[in-house]
Amino acid sequence: VNKQTKRVEGTLIEITDQLKREQLEKEKFRLQLFEESNKSLQKEIAERKIIEQQLIQNQKYTNSIINSSLDIICASDNKGKIIEYNKLKIKIFLTFMLIKKNIKMLLIN
Repeated sequence: VNKQTKRVEGTLIEITDQLKREQLEKEKFRLQLFEESNKSLQKEIAERKIIEQQLIQNQKYTNSIINSSLDIICASDNKGKIIEYNKLKIKIFLTFMLIKKNIKMLLIN
């Protein structure tokens, strides 16, 4: 009985060790997948930050063109809402229109 018990214990230890090795391999594989996913996400984030900076620079460039124009520029979305305009020219135009209206009112009176 003692010999048989030792053989069963030895077999159980071998099975336990094999299960632990298999579990360790699974853990290593999952860790490798997580590391690869993490690297991929970090790369994507870095690429998006670069694109975001490029978009910001393009917007600044577009705004500088709009604001330095000698003409009034207005851009609207597909619903007709004004989304871009050169502020100084609009202010000058509105001021001119108010002056013109006031002059007409003065002439009429």
